[in-house]
Amino acid sequence: MSNSSLTALKILREEYIQLKNRLNRIPTHLDYLEHGSIDPLIFSDEHGSYYHFFAKD
Repeated sequence: MSNSSLTALKILREEYIQLKNRLNRIPTHLDYLEHGSIDPLIFSDEHGSYYHFFAKD
């Protein structure tokens, strides 16, 4: 993985964790939009799907 890919993954994870902590549950795509977070389509653009983002662990 390139350094830029690792940075993008780190940013996505941080945004995910922040919103998850705010909601006290796993955020949906709509939650990202309603709370002014990142564009949820980035998950599928970068990782193929929201599920694949989680499978990167």
